[in-house]
Amino acid sequence: MKIKYVALIELAVLTFCSGITGAQIVVYDTTGGGSYNVVGPVYNSPEFEGDRFTVSASGYLDSIYIPLCNNFTFAGPLANGTISLWSDAGNAVGAQLFSANISAANFPLSNTNLPPFSVVSANGLNLYLKAGTYYWLTISQTNGSGGLVFLSNVNEASDESVYFQGSAIQYSSDVQAMVVQVSVISPPQLTIIPYSPNVI
Repeated sequence: MKIKYVALIELAVLTFCSGITGAQIVVYDTTGGGSYNVVGPVYNSPEFEGDRFTVSASGYLDSIYIPLCNNFTFAGPLANGTISLWSDAGNAVGAQLFSANISAANFPLSNTNLPPFSVVSANGLNLYLKAGTYYWLTISQTNGSGGLVFLSNVNEASDESVYFQGSAIQYSSDVQAMVVQVSVISPPQLTIIPYSPNVI
């Protein structure tokens, strides 16, 4: 009699190795409430402003949804923006984890209704966000000189906000939160089946 040992591994392991799959989960959302204020104009990169936040569940960053607008009082060219995600370094903006340029040229300005969302996709980046961990989300212009604005939610308080212009970084608390929605992909749970002897 020969005993042959075979390792049986859950198929999800193979799926995980070939690409991240799973359910999309909204882990941070300040879009509700229906009452918003216009914030800005924001400034050209590397200057920025934004908020600190935590995610409610762990997963790989999938998408950032944010309503961006151009200031109708600004006579210059319509401005594009840069959305950036940063680590937290002891209640301060830390290392940049992700950055993407995004166009707001066709978005209307509104302080009563949400304009169409601009979608920043990070799927495939494999950037893992951990539940309960602090991150920073900021916005800056990539062109123009004061046309880009975003919205704040009068019903949502920011954990902490950051404002960087020139050489000064300022932090403040108890202010209205930037209107944004962050989603992650939560991969399936991996199950390892114990070694099972096959008797031949």
